[in-house]
Amino acid sequence: MTRTLVEARAALAAGEVGAAELTAAALARADRYAGYALFITPLADRARDAAAAVDRARAAGAPLGPLAGVPVTVKDNIDMAGQVTTPAPRSSPAGSPPRTPAVARVEAAGAVVLGKTNLHELAFGGTSVNPFHGTVPNPWAPDRIAGGSSGGSAACVALGVGHASLGTDAAGSVRMPASCCGLVGLKPTHGLVPTRGVLPTSTEHIDHVGVLVRTVADARLMLGVLAGPEPADPHSAQRDAGPPAHRDDLRGVRVGVPEGWF
Repeated sequence: MTRTLVEARAALAAGEVGAAELTAAALARADRYAGYALFITPLADRARDAAAAVDRARAAGAPLGPLAGVPVTVKDNIDMAGQVTTPAPRSSPAGSPPRTPAVARVEAAGAVVLGKTNLHELAFGGTSVNPFHGTVPNPWAPDRIAGGSSGGSAACVALGVGHASLGTDAAGSVRMPASCCGLVGLKPTHGLVPTRGVLPTSTEHIDHVGVLVRTVADARLMLGVLAGPEPADPHSAQRDAGPPAHRDDLRGVRVGVPEGWF
C-alpha cells in the first residue's frame, strides 16, 4: 500500500528507505500509468539528482527539512524555475520563469519534485478533459473523470506517483478532484499561502495554492511548509499565522452555516 506523506517522512527519517529508493518507486509507478496523461513536464532526471543529494546530506548528518526526500508533484500552472509553465494549450508556453514561493518552500523543505502535472485547459474547468495533452482519467474508474482543474495532481497522489501535490483552487479546482479521487484536498484561507507565480484564472483575488494528499495529517504537514508571509506578493497576508494547530477530535469546534446560501 502506498505510504501517506507522514508515513513516508517517518520511514525516511528512520532509515527504512532512502530518498533515491522512494523516488525510483514513484517514477516506476508513473511509467506504469504512462497512458494516464499525468504529466505535461516530467522531471525524472532532475528528481533522481535531487533524491541522491538528500541521501548524501542525510548520510553526512546535515540538517534536513521536514519534507526531505519525499517525492511530490506540482500542477503545471504554477511557475517552477527553469521549467516551462504550460496551462495546457501547447500553443501558450510562458517561458522559463522563476519558481513561485510555494514551490520554493516545498523544495527548501527537501521535497523531490517528480514533474509538472496535467490539468484542465487554462485551469478553467472541472473535468481535466484535455485536447492538447491528453485527458486525465479517474484512477479508480478510468472511464470516468478525475475532476479538475487539478486532475493530474489528484491522480498522481491517488496512484502513488508522489505523496503530495501542489494544486490551485479558485472555484473548487483542488476540492473537486480530491473528492473524485478519494483524497484530502485543502484550499487554504486566501493570503495564507503565496500565489505569486500562479497563472491567474479570471482574477488573482480568487486564486489559491492548495494541496492534494491522502490524509488530514498530510495536509497539516504541507500547510506548515507552505504558509507564511511573502513581501513580494501583494495578495499574501503579511502576518505569520504560525504552525497549523493539531486536534485529535472536533469537540468544542463551532461550525457556522450561512443559511442564506442554503
